[in-house]
Parts: sequence; structure tokens; C-alpha cells
Amino acid sequence: MSFPFTIGQVEKANFDALTQAARQVGARLRTMQQQLKAGQDALDRLRGGWEGQASDAAVAKVGRTLERQQRIVDALQRVQKALSESGSQLSATRAGVLQGVEQSGQQGWQVAKDGGLSVQEGKGLDRLAKMSPATAMKLQQVAATKSLNIKRQLADLDKYDRQLAKQLREAIDDLEG
Repeated sequence: MSFPFTIGQVEKANFDALTQAARQVGARLRTMQQQLKAGQDALDRLRGGWEGQASDAAVAKVGRTLERQQRIVDALQRVQKALSESGSQLSATRAGVLQGVEQSGQQGWQVAKDGGLSVQEGKGLDRLAKMSPATAMKLQQVAATKSLNIKRQLADLDKYDRQLAKQLREAIDDLEG
């Protein structure tokens, strides 16, 4: 079975950058919300202090502009939420993969790039496996279980990554057109 994420890619991944980006979007959002509020207040003052066809046209144009800006703010809120939640989920899963790989290596397993485990030739587990067929079989079972856990986490990374991509596309859908 092959997964889009390999152990090497997971080691190099920086999913914390997603939560950092979410914080940056949040800071920009606060500024945009303040500007939008100021624009809405100005529109209210315009409505109250000016009448006539020119006023109606200006109010309509400013109103449309503020509606577009509100859609952008709403989309950025969805982007921020997706980045924050998925970034945390991806980071936690990455930590789980790396912990599993590290523990397996410390126990004498060799971890393949796809998360598969095997006994390191000539090492303690290899010597133990050669002592008896029953021990060799038990080690194969342990390897299969540990490998399954690592591969499941690699698959989860792929799933969460795809979910984030979908959420980001959906977050900005209403900005199209």
C-alpha cells in the first residue's frame, strides 16, 4: 500500500506553519473588520445627511462595496478556521508518526519510507528471531501491528490534508464571480 506522505516528507513537514498562517489571517481580519465597521458607520452617516438621486446612487454603490468586503471578511474567517483546526490536527498527527518511528527505531526496528517495519539485520531483534520460529512469528506480528499504526497515521495525514484543501476551496467559493 502506498500513501502520498512518506516518513521523509513527514519529517520535513512544517504543519505548524498552517496555525501560524491562521494567526496572521486573524490579525488581518481584525483590521479588516474595523475598516468594514468604519465604512458601515460612514454609510449610515451618508444616508442620514444627504438626500436625492445622487445620494441614492452613492449609497447603493457604497452598499455594494461593503457587501463585497463583508463576503471577503466572511471567507477569510472560514480560511482562518480551516487553517487553525487542520494545522493543529496535522501537527498532532505528524508528532504521532514521528514518535512511532522513533520508538520503533529505538526498539530495533527498521522503518521503511511507507511506514513498514522490518527487523534490522544482525541487530538484537534479528538475533532473537533466529532463536526460535515462535519468536520470529511473534516479532512479525508486532511488526505488522506497529506498521499498521504508522501507516494509519500516514493515511490520516493524507485525509486531513485533503480535507484542508477542500475546506479552503469551499471557504472562498462565494468570492468567485
